[in-house]
Amino acid sequence: DRAVLENAHAAAAFQLMFTVKGNDFTKSMLPADFGTFRKTMVEAILATDMKAHFDLVAEMQKVMEPDGSHGVAMARAVVHAGDLHFAVAPEDRMHEWARLAASELMAQ
Repeated sequence: DRAVLENAHAAAAFQLMFTVKGNDFTKSMLPADFGTFRKTMVEAILATDMKAHFDLVAEMQKVMEPDGSHGVAMARAVVHAGDLHFAVAPEDRMHEWARLAASELMAQ
């Protein structure tokens, strides 16, 4: 299986979006637009899997001048960077995020 934890996160995101009143901002999207949105969102969440880190870095090195055609790649890189933010946080916050991440992993 590919990125089991990250797939669970993607499923939870869509479940929250569709089941919590007022969260479904996609209702007015055309089917094609929703398909693009869904693909981008899922790919961005899957990019938080550290197994994909070096491939993602290599992909970003190829994208020198964004021209709009690299939207999914950029979304993947931004979400991946956000997922790693704790590593550059102040030490007390970094340790707390690491503890929370380990706790989440063990709960699965």
